[in-house]
Amino acid sequence: MKGNYSPVMQLGQHSDVMLMRELSSDRLVVRRISMQNQIEVYEKIKDLEDKHIPKIYSITDLGNGKYEVLEEYIEGRTLEEILQEKGTVRVEEAAWYMAQLCDALEGLRKAELVHRDVKPSNLIVTSDERLYLLDFDIARIYRPGLNKDTTLLGTEGYAAPEQFGFRQTGAQTDVYAAGVLLNKLLTGKLPNECMPKGKIGYIIRRCLYMDMTRRYRNAGALKR
Repeated sequence: MKGNYSPVMQLGQHSDVMLMRELSSDRLVVRRISMQNQIEVYEKIKDLEDKHIPKIYSITDLGNGKYEVLEEYIEGRTLEEILQEKGTVRVEEAAWYMAQLCDALEGLRKAELVHRDVKPSNLIVTSDERLYLLDFDIARIYRPGLNKDTTLLGTEGYAAPEQFGFRQTGAQTDVYAAGVLLNKLLTGKLPNECMPKGKIGYIIRRCLYMDMTRRYRNAGALKR
């Protein structure tokens, strides 16, 4: 990394993710160190123009299979922090967040990307109520014809069954996690603990089918 940035603070529990300040402009950026097997994902994100996904400014080869990724810093509160404060949110508020998440997931789908880690701590809301989807460290590119993922990753409670080796993950994998998230926003709990009744309950249950072909086929269908 050139001497154009100074470290501000470590972000989260990842020592390889730092908040940096660009000395020439005073702009804050996020610097992460990523491995070579994930760079194709970040290159695809760099080509996206999505208002719900942070911009990738640059990708630099550091050698030894490591890359520096500089991305847009989004100031706000995560949905995890909002839920810790409120416990739950109103249906209208949850629908607003979910509609924006679906837009972000549709942008990824069209770029043949699967996030695989949609959860409250990876979603941040700005002061003007815009939602951003963060952290693509376990995202992958969808490969037609594969039977299952080569690497099994995900967060317990939000990870779809296929993330544990049953099938290849795809757009409906992120739909599953979105359903869990909607449930969490409305009840403060995971679906196996408590689930809303009525139309919202039906929407959530359809997101959570074990058979991914029975779920909404993508986030656009879920949004509708």
